[in-house]
Amino acid sequence: MKIAVLGVGNVLLSDEGLGVRVVEEIRKRYSLPEEVLLIDGGTLGIDLLYFLEGVERLLVVDAVLGGLPPGSLYKFKGEEVLTYFKSRKLSAHDIGIQEVLALADLTDRLP
Repeated sequence: MKIAVLGVGNVLLSDEGLGVRVVEEIRKRYSLPEEVLLIDGGTLGIDLLYFLEGVERLLVVDAVLGGLPPGSLYKFKGEEVLTYFKSRKLSAHDIGIQEVLALADLTDRLP
């Protein structure tokens, strides 16, 4: 089973780069089985679809504004991910993780 840990965010914007930093730390500290991929998704947007090809399980690490105190951990599974992000607004030129996951779902590539 191919598993991916995908860290997304912009490291230039403070804690917005959380996902990328988590993937960096996992890579430094742990030796993982070859079926586990660590992906620095940065701000790749729609280009992330390429990295999801053949992935059966996906763990996305990202910073969110959710209303709880900073540092709180949110866990979303399956449809909860898309439901949570539906209410979040992006500018017209941004493609975020929610759009990438929706496109992966539409093209039957959602892990």
